[in-house]
Amino acid sequence: MCPAAYKPAKGPDRITFVMNVDVDPRLRTGDRVLLGFDQGEATPGLWSTGRRLAKDREWIEKALPGSRGLKC
Repeated sequence: MCPAAYKPAKGPDRITFVMNVDVDPRLRTGDRVLLGFDQGEATPGLWSTGRRLAKDREWIEKALPGSRGLKC
């Protein structure tokens, strides 16, 4: 999942993607969400909200130093 873009640093104000109808919980306007898209994919391979968001962000941030120099 690269490159990373953290709003509002880079990227559009709004993104649109397809989400399965049976996803639970559903996202709502105003939800804080962490999305990860595999290169070339239109749907997120990772999405987190609530308590899970902090845990996923933590492992991603820990992995960042090891990703320096890698090409996507």
